[in-house]
Amino acid sequence: MVNLPIGYSDKQVTPYGGMSLMKRFIDQTGIRGFLRQLDLPEPGSNRGYKPEHIIESFWLSIWTGASRYIHCDWLRYDKVLQSIFNWDEMPSQSTYSRFFGKFSQKRNTEVFPVLQNWFFDQIGVDNITIDFDSTVITRYGDQQGSAKGYNPNKRGRNSHHPLIAFVGQTRMVANAWLRPGNTADSSSCKAFMKETFDQALAGKKVGLVRADSGFYTEELLSYLEEKQHNYIMAVRM
Repeated sequence: MVNLPIGYSDKQVTPYGGMSLMKRFIDQTGIRGFLRQLDLPEPGSNRGYKPEHIIESFWLSIWTGASRYIHCDWLRYDKVLQSIFNWDEMPSQSTYSRFFGKFSQKRNTEVFPVLQNWFFDQIGVDNITIDFDSTVITRYGDQQGSAKGYNPNKRGRNSHHPLIAFVGQTRMVANAWLRPGNTADSSSCKAFMKETFDQALAGKKVGLVRADSGFYTEELLSYLEEKQHNYIMAVRM
């Protein structure tokens, strides 16, 4: 049996040392400076956290496994990780919930398409294939905006009926709208598609548009023809 030496040290350690690579990535992209240009909710006092700090620390929580606000509190005790990101401390779960609770539909429309456009500029994707999807997400509680509507999987259950646009080459979300479950398939589809092309993917060449049957309307077909986009669209028989 090997006698392994046992020792003690006052040196702080973290199981998330690999996050130093993500810190380097954030620094290289310049996302912090871009976030400062957006209309993000500001703190109510001088002692509050800056919006970019809240967002970065929220990203870090997700990267290390958080799936609920309460999980974000785990990292508040990891001083090594905080020093890697040059933070004195991290926000609490209540700070996150208050911050994201200030995002209205108006602010979402002003912030996220611009942010998505900046993001896709960084990765240099062009001549893209864009996939539009209208899906149904079943809810098992009373989540805000959920309602009874068309739900092929769980009839009678509350649901959300979001619209999502993906970039095929990268499998990344280009745009997304969350709608109540009782929203008709084609409701707001043209506005969503227009926002995706004109804001989230502004300046990008679209090589092909693919859409599910929820987008199949005469109005949308005319719009795509007018834009001279190549497209494939599913049709309910």
